[in-house]
Amino acid sequence: MGERVSVGSGIAQAAHAVVRRAARELLGAGTYDALADGLGYGELNTLLGR
Repeated sequence: MGERVSVGSGIAQAAHAVVRRAARELLGAGTYDALADGLGYGELNTLLGR
């Protein structure tokens, strides 16, 4: 049998933290470098299509 991996709400919390960082940066410095390492649509679609 495979092992179960549980991250609880950790992924959602990490996503919310990225949103907060990006919003603070955009409102403060007027930039959005916090989003530079985001997934492209092609890669995201491939991951979700599995």
